[in-house]
Formats: sequence, C-alpha cells, structure tokens
Amino acid sequence: MKRKFYEVVTVAEMKEAERHTCEVLGISPAALMERAGAKIFNFLNDKKLIARDKRAYILCGPGNNGGDGLVLARYMAKNGYRVKAILFAEPGKMTKEAEEKYHRLREISGESIVFIDEENAGEIIEEILKAGYIVDALFGTGFSRAVEGLYLEIIAAANASAATVFSVDIPSGVNGDNGLVTGAAVKADYTLVIQYYKPGNLLNDSCDYCGLQIVLSIGIIRPETQRSRHYLAPVHIASIIKPRRKNSHKYDHGKAVVFGGSRPMPGAPFLAALALLKSGAGIAVMAVNRKHRRYITPVRPEIIVEDYRGGNIGNVLTKASAAAFGPGLGRGDKANYRVIKRLLSLSLPLVIDADGLFYFKRYLHLARENVVITPHYGEFAGLFDLSVDDALSSPLETLEKITRLYPVWVVLKGPTTIIAGDGKTFFYRRPNSGMATAGSGDVLTGVIAGFLAQGYSAEDACKLGVVIHSLAGYAARKIHGEHGMVASDIIARIPGEILNLVLRTGKR
Repeated sequence: MKRKFYEVVTVAEMKEAERHTCEVLGISPAALMERAGAKIFNFLNDKKLIARDKRAYILCGPGNNGGDGLVLARYMAKNGYRVKAILFAEPGKMTKEAEEKYHRLREISGESIVFIDEENAGEIIEEILKAGYIVDALFGTGFSRAVEGLYLEIIAAANASAATVFSVDIPSGVNGDNGLVTGAAVKADYTLVIQYYKPGNLLNDSCDYCGLQIVLSIGIIRPETQRSRHYLAPVHIASIIKPRRKNSHKYDHGKAVVFGGSRPMPGAPFLAALALLKSGAGIAVMAVNRKHRRYITPVRPEIIVEDYRGGNIGNVLTKASAAAFGPGLGRGDKANYRVIKRLLSLSLPLVIDADGLFYFKRYLHLARENVVITPHYGEFAGLFDLSVDDALSSPLETLEKITRLYPVWVVLKGPTTIIAGDGKTFFYRRPNSGMATAGSGDVLTGVIAGFLAQGYSAEDACKLGVVIHSLAGYAARKIHGEHGMVASDIIARIPGEILNLVLRTGKR
C-alpha cells in the first residue's frame, strides 16, 4: 500500500488554506476551531494519554491557538476530566472565535476558568508545578518574537514541572516559519500538529522542543496553487529502489569518480568512494591532482586511485556514469576551477560538496538539472552571498528562491535536511548529534553519487541518499552511541539499511 506523504506549509500558507477551506466547505473559522479542539481531545482520550485522576492545566493565549485550547478544555470538562483553563486575556481582548469558545466553556464549567494576572500568578505557578498534564495553547505558529512577562514565568514553570506537556500545533516560543527560539520556549513531550507540518515544527531549534509530533487532520484543504512540499519517511523511499538484474556486470551498476583529496585531507574522498560502493555502485574511482598523489595512500583495495594533471580529467572519466567533486579538496589550488568547469560542461550527473562549492561559485551560471549540491547552512550562505543568520531565519524562502534561479538540486544539511529542486521541496528529520562528526558529509556525498551512478534521477538519488545516510547513522548510534561514532561507522551500516528497505518491497 502506498503511504501518503505528510505535507509542509508556511504559516502564511496555513492561514490561506484555512480561509480557502471555510470558503469551499461553507463553514466558519469558529467551526474549524471546534474541529481542532475536538480532534485533540479525541486523540488524547483514545490514546489514553490523559487520565481523570490527574489535574490538567490548559494555558490559553488570546489568539486562535488559545481558542483551540478552550475547546479542548470544554470537551475534557464534559467528559469528567479534572481541567483548569488558565486564560491570559479577558473577553474583548481575545480573537472573536476564541471569545466564543470561552463563553461556551463558561456555560458548562465556569469553575474551570482562571484568569491569570500579576496578583495570582505565584499561586497558579505553584499549581502548574504540581500538575499531571499541561497543554500549551499560548501562541501557535504566528509567534515570532522573544517571550516576556507573565508568559515567560509560566513557560519556565511548565518546563520545570514533572507534568506531561502537550503543545497545540507548535511549542510556544518556537518560530513557526524557521524553528528558531529567541530566549525561551515550551519544551513539549508531544506536539499535536494541526493538519500540516509547518517549517517551525521541523527546522533549527525545534528538535529540542517539539518532542513526539503527531499530525491531526481536521479537513483543511490547501489551494492547488501552493508549492508542493512533503515530509519524507523511510516508507516513502523504499519503493524507489530498483531491482537489480541477476545477469549483470559492474558497469551495469555504474562507475562514479570522486574528485578530491589534498595533503591535509587525504581521507575525505576515500570515505565518499567507499560510501558509493556500499550504496550499490559497481566501480569507485578516486581522482587526485597529481601534485597531491604522494599524500594519498589507498586504504581499501576496492577503490581505484587515479591522478590527473591540472584540469585534464578526461582520462579518469572513461565510462563514468556519475562524479562527485569536493571531498578534501582544500581551497588553494586554482586548477580546481578548470576541473569544475569541465565537469559542468558535460552531461554527467554530479554531486558538489564541501570545498567543491567554493570553486562552483564562479560557475553558478553553468548549473544544470542533474547537479546536486550538498551544503550545510554556512556553505549555503557563502555560496549565495547570504549571511548565516539570514539563511537560518528564512531557510525555506531562501532555498526555494535559489532553486528557481538555478536548475540544481540542493540538499541543505542540518538536524532536519531539506531537499529542493524542480519546484519541489522535501524534509527529512531524524536528529542525531553523532552524525556531527568529521567525514559524515563526505559519506552523504558518496551515497548520493552512488545512486546517481546507478541511473537514478537527481531527485530520487537525493531522497535515497539523505534517508539511507540518516538510517545508517542511527544504526551506528545504537552500537557506538552519539559521543563516539565516526564516519566509517556510518558507512558500515549502509548496506544493511538498504537491505531493510528492499525487504519492505519484496524486490530482493
């Protein structure tokens, strides 16, 4: 059975989708809010994530996120749960929809409502510290500034409490469009995402605040004009892997050439070359500038080492079906400008990473559709003349603009990796601090190059490369832990993770 992708929308697109849904279905925003609150209650109740013998505190801000919380409070009160809604705004200072939900809660359980102010804040904080459950419905995805005042005190109390913490849509204090936290934010055990992921659920600081995220559908319909963005999971990419013919030879599975290596960094291209072999390519060649050849000692008999002089690389590209440029190159050799220019002049699928991006910058105008670049945020900013802060604060907007200007596929590396190109965007999130280790990026370059060499499209090679690299890293973490794992540990786990995906499809 084909698994549906979860979609990702920006905060502005979510608001547009809500308006569109109300128009298409002929319902009010208040009815949509009712759906959200009811869906949250049904999920918590059905999954037995809440119990009637523990007190729940629902922190309700003045906006529609707070309105969702008020609906939840009403359902909990009606169904016998011990619930108290802590309101941060009086009627008249709430949105129209939130105020309607406040009045409905007051009608059935006025004693469940408490307005917080400076006078009673201390008492409420004491209660929150003893709570069984806390539901964070303070700000929602539209919040983009630093938390202050009473909100700051309450968030600190929620984070200090031993209670199970649920956030509605996104933890309060996390920016909905980029996942950054300025100062403080709620640290949730669960985030109940309404209909679609937002970038803030996936990027930057979000991995330290969102806990386990569950997407709850409430029937929102996106306009067809919105860009396609999807959240990847291993189940989505298993079907991409092609069955291998039994009657085949090494060239049927592709030859990939890795251009890299220098005196300070002789090992980087070996990591990439070994990773591409472990990903299924038939032949791996490491191509080294002749002036650096004496520093390169073969460490695996399966890898062919060839050298070239200056920019004359034709001899090493014979029968090649893909190339990678960058691992361990360094930035001090002008001959690398000739190499990258030559590679870009060919139709050969190409991965550019690390110092290769430094040389590629001069030839951005030669970018083509089967070129993949794999920068981290610092490299991405340098390549396109941005500040790192700008890249972090508006990654999606910036990345999608870049891929409209240049016909490349970009793999923007981070705790959540973003893949973008050809009008599409994919997110993959499985944070693993053990992969923040020297050579991990070279391994990813090799995996993507390996799939390109086997004839996969740039899009599919990126998706397979990112997910398999992550799965292998996670498998390595289970054995070695996050503190001590190294890049070669990731490589060792690549074949097993590919096999697991193949076994899902029965294509073995």
